[in-house]
Amino acid sequence: MDRKITIIVVLLFISVALVGAFWGDILERANPSPPRLLYVELSEGITPGPEDDGTYYVQGNLLSNCTVAFTYLMPEPGRVEVYELDAATYKALTGNGTGKTCSDELIEGTLKVQFDQKLESLSIQVWNGKLSEDGANVYFRLLGTWQFFDNLSAVYVAPSPEKDYKLVTIQELKEMIKENGVHPLG
Repeated sequence: MDRKITIIVVLLFISVALVGAFWGDILERANPSPPRLLYVELSEGITPGPEDDGTYYVQGNLLSNCTVAFTYLMPEPGRVEVYELDAATYKALTGNGTGKTCSDELIEGTLKVQFDQKLESLSIQVWNGKLSEDGANVYFRLLGTWQFFDNLSAVYVAPSPEKDYKLVTIQELKEMIKENGVHPLG
């Protein structure tokens, strides 16, 4: 009888030790941490890159030839909004000017978005901004939405005419860039 009790106590101790050793992994699987956005890069031209887990590329005519910088937001997990800024907007935000002349036509570009883990789904919106003549507002036009499912190729969703623009004040834009900064084209 004493032998059975000893065996049960030893087995109970071993099972508690095993559960304790793997408790962090068990909790992580039951309640995974949300994905973290590590890196966003926007550059002219088509630049291929490795298809790693958590790295997403959008390529094509997604860049205005007036764009000199960009900022981005992640309003909710699985959704990224990229805002292209023209030279006048960049100067209004930073005080630094660029002498870029442009015609506001779309050119080929590459957007790279990298997370710390693979996502089941991701939606990326690209907005092109132009400073108003009075310098108080930025008019953003939605170039499109790219949706990824299971880290596969993107599906392009054209903007609907009713929801393809935003008017943002310079002050609101300054608040937006406090979180992620202003980044020059790569």
